[in-house]
Amino acid sequence: PHAGLTAPPGSAGAAPTKPAVISAATVEAAAWRLDEVLPGRDRFTPVDPDAAPALQRGVEVGSVVKVRRYGGPPVLLVGGRRGSVAALIILDREATRVEDQLLVDGVTAVPRVLPPADLDSDGHLETALFTGTETLLARLTLTSATATATALEWWACPEDALQ
Repeated sequence: PHAGLTAPPGSAGAAPTKPAVISAATVEAAAWRLDEVLPGRDRFTPVDPDAAPALQRGVEVGSVVKVRRYGGPPVLLVGGRRGSVAALIILDREATRVEDQLLVDGVTAVPRVLPPADLDSDGHLETALFTGTETLLARLTLTSATATATALEWWACPEDALQ
């Protein structure tokens, strides 16, 4: 459930800050947006009628992080998955519209989002979608009118390599 960062020697970027608390209604709306961008649910997977609405659709939300931007309303970064396909999506502040998305196949656990920070002091924020063994590093480009994500690197470690 936690992330660790190791910056290259000599780098002096800002450290990620603790994210703001997100309401349950916003997390539920984020689950609906994940449902829209992820591939459809397998028709053979049984549905649990007692599960939360997002889990009934097979969507697992890992985390939702609010990001402030200069000259514009904040955006939300959401990490989650359905099956083995994970998504990092950028939503408007009400979680009603998807601004941008990155999809990754082959994810083995529910991914979370690292609160963004300018790790390399280039003026852009970097974030990561991560599990215990997989990581997608992405750069955020936030203007007052747009919010985009660019995948920088994807890597995975075999489970037995971590022991």
